[in-house]
Amino acid sequence: MEAHAIIDSDELLAIGIDKRSAWRRVQRGRLFRLHVGVYSVVPPQLLRPRGRWLAGVKAGKPDAVLSFGYAAALWELRAPPSGRVHVSVPGSSGRRSRPGLCVHRCSSLTSGDLTVRDGISVTTPSRTLRDVKRTASTARFEAMLAQAAHQQYDLGAFAFEEPNRNEIERRFLTLCRRHGLPSPVTQRIIGPYTVDFFWPGARLVVETDGFETHGTRGNFESDRARDAWLATQGYRVVRFTWRQLRDEPESVIRTLRRLLGE
Repeated sequence: MEAHAIIDSDELLAIGIDKRSAWRRVQRGRLFRLHVGVYSVVPPQLLRPRGRWLAGVKAGKPDAVLSFGYAAALWELRAPPSGRVHVSVPGSSGRRSRPGLCVHRCSSLTSGDLTVRDGISVTTPSRTLRDVKRTASTARFEAMLAQAAHQQYDLGAFAFEEPNRNEIERRFLTLCRRHGLPSPVTQRIIGPYTVDFFWPGARLVVETDGFETHGTRGNFESDRARDAWLATQGYRVVRFTWRQLRDEPESVIRTLRRLLGE
């Protein structure tokens, strides 16, 4: 069976099917043309995302690889995007962008940035993160970075040591004291949950998120269920990441001052 139900003209020729024979099969509904020289053996509406992505890579031959948000989806760092499939080629080689396909010419793309996953040529997790960082929101990029760390991918330049829970809490409390904010109650039990920080008078809950404790899909969903339940009980819930505490302390304090009426 063709990988992901995709086959190109070179592969067809290797089994004795030339361009004219391939076209006859298209007319009879036995092949379905997706790009120049790239076909599906099932109707396009039945193709799974990875089939569409492989078709894009084959259309960008000879050396195209899946990249940007589509590479992130293949590495299961985000949900599959929609629109044109994005592929990258080194230097100025490769075909041009066209309907259904966006081709990036990347002079910095090296053999160390390339690999294969599930039969699809793709940028490595580290290179993928470098690419998506340029366009992704901070929140989306941090979520992808957290997922990559959780899956223990080689992150290259993005490797980091995640502080433990106590270090995160100490930084947050120190930040509050340094800026003269009232001290919160820590590890307060509210209903079925234990919250990180709580200001009873303002009914304000603050949760500090680290990759290690909040980076999985299951933890992400349970955190949102917790937030929803607290909101129904009249509490305001704010989450700050380790990166925000480390790199954007002034923004954290401004937010807290507004919420506490300081």
